[in-house]
Amino acid sequence: MLVEILLEGYTGEAMELVGAESPFNVSTDDEDFLYTPYRFSSATLSLVGGDYMQELYSTGYQQYKVNLKREGIIIWTGFISPEMYTQDYANQTFEIDIECVSAMSVLEYIDYKKVGNKITFVTIQSLIQKCVEESKGDYTSVYIPRVYSTEANMASDALRLMEISEQNFFDEDDKAMNLKEVLEEVCKFLNWTCVDWSGDLYFVDIDHQGEYFQCAKDFLSGSNVNAINSLTVQNLGFAGSGHTFDILGGYNKVTVKDSNYCINQIFPEEDFDKLEAFCDSPTINEKHKIQEKKYFTSDIFKLQHFIAPSGMVSQIPVDEADLAEYKSHPLDLLGIMPIWRCTYNERHVNGQWIPDINEYNWEKIYQCTNKNILPLKKLLQFKKPLMVLALTKGMAISISCSIQYCKRFDMVEWGNKEKGFEDGEIYIPCRISIGSWWFDGRTKTWVFGEPKYFDLTFNSNSFYSGSWVECDCNKTLQQKYDGLKGYLIIMDSFLRGELLFEMHTPMDTHQIEKPGYFIKDIKMSISQPDDLNSKSSDRTYQNVITEKYINPLDDIEFKISSYNDDGLCHSKVILGNQYLTNNLYSAIYSRKIRPEEQLIQRIVNQYNKPKKKLTQELKYNQSVTPITELSDVFMVGNRFALVGEKIDFKNERTTCTMIEKW
Repeated sequence: MLVEILLEGYTGEAMELVGAESPFNVSTDDEDFLYTPYRFSSATLSLVGGDYMQELYSTGYQQYKVNLKREGIIIWTGFISPEMYTQDYANQTFEIDIECVSAMSVLEYIDYKKVGNKITFVTIQSLIQKCVEESKGDYTSVYIPRVYSTEANMASDALRLMEISEQNFFDEDDKAMNLKEVLEEVCKFLNWTCVDWSGDLYFVDIDHQGEYFQCAKDFLSGSNVNAINSLTVQNLGFAGSGHTFDILGGYNKVTVKDSNYCINQIFPEEDFDKLEAFCDSPTINEKHKIQEKKYFTSDIFKLQHFIAPSGMVSQIPVDEADLAEYKSHPLDLLGIMPIWRCTYNERHVNGQWIPDINEYNWEKIYQCTNKNILPLKKLLQFKKPLMVLALTKGMAISISCSIQYCKRFDMVEWGNKEKGFEDGEIYIPCRISIGSWWFDGRTKTWVFGEPKYFDLTFNSNSFYSGSWVECDCNKTLQQKYDGLKGYLIIMDSFLRGELLFEMHTPMDTHQIEKPGYFIKDIKMSISQPDDLNSKSSDRTYQNVITEKYINPLDDIEFKISSYNDDGLCHSKVILGNQYLTNNLYSAIYSRKIRPEEQLIQRIVNQYNKPKKKLTQELKYNQSVTPITELSDVFMVGNRFALVGEKIDFKNERTTCTMIEKW
């Protein structure tokens, strides 16, 4: 056997080291629970030397790769653990024990990174592949059980069809999960155990008796193989007498809890108290009616600005970098800006005019300046990309705001009534899309590809009195969306992708001069019908207990889960053009089943009675794998799964831990 120690980026000559009496030993975790998400190995490299070999003391988890080879084939791959070693300090020549961990264990120290520049949906297959690639282990093959499909003929590979939002792997503070946590959640969801074994990587399905897909670690090539073999411990041969027999208790109560990553805030809202100041506007005083304004820049919206030089029909866009030029004359900027506005009267007291207020009462609104009839222009959109969402049929998006008409070019709102214009309708053209689908306000449907408009309408007899008018509400009594108001957009099908919203120049039905408008209380939200609104809580699945004596298993938490009318959640898996519910075909039960319910049924089947556990010292045999079914001639009718192993390669001896299978 040959142990290679490879320094990352090293191009020099190789150095030969001397192994100790037992130079390389491997130990695989032997968790008693058959459905643990992973069982990774560790190793001890024992060397003999006359110095401290400090060049081997790693400071990074992937700095020194360790490969154990047998006849040129890798049978273990991992890395030296940083600063983990033990040595004899008394003698001139001594042994040094250096601790190593399997390549997959190192995922604990690697954070998840999104695929591109923006959050997107990723497949379960790509998550598994990312973990294998980032481990940098030199695995010969990867084995994946052929368990899941969309149909009974197993023609489709469900791992490539199931998708989930990358946002699920980032918390509310944008802190990422590490890849070991990601792998753990994937394996829990699939009811699998990831095991590194003899230079290969296995995703073990303890209940699967069919084919495995064997592929290279880059997942580019592979084939279906019958990888499961059956062996008796007597045929393997005994290498010692340290055998033990245990009885493990059973369970009759299993609880799987979906930890729903609920989406509580989709659309950001402007906090006017935290905005960066742009400029102050000169105070306007007309017959002792006073108006003062403060201009700001928006935190959440990308605002559009234009200028319309005298005599020009078209408008010229103003870059954000050039806005400072207009601080002394902000009304020359067409477009929209956040403002604070305070309007008050003066009263005559003892020969002096004094404000009829004791403190400023600021209105915090958006000022939309037109000055003349502008062609349709985009005024605002969100600065940061909105979430990648999956919305089911029946969910509703609501948009609301209030508008105030202004008939004066100096953008003072009072005096509208004196102008004498008749009442009418104001409307704001908007656009909203999910992925490549756009909502068409004319047909009230979502259409693919071509951008469409819908209108927020405002009808009132108070436009020209300076009053605020709320957006018309199109919700009917039959639409049960408690709390939603304004313009409702109902999902007519399952849609997913990045959400985009744009608001364009307000218009009115009279096509008269339009100095401008004021807009406030822009609010957007998403909800599902009231009778399905359970999104605020996690969902629990549990088997029914009828026995008087209850022995419960610890609760199992899923952070990747199926959908069960849970509202908007990042943690829900998509299968094709719908959420994954109970529509995933499992070869284990030859039917479609919800993953949470399948795990409960599996555990109950395996643990409804006490289980036998064997620990035996056997001769090392490379034909034994984590999916080998073992038996003992002295325990007729019992089948055992290999759940742990300690290998002494020098003496060709292994201590195997086996648990009875149902």
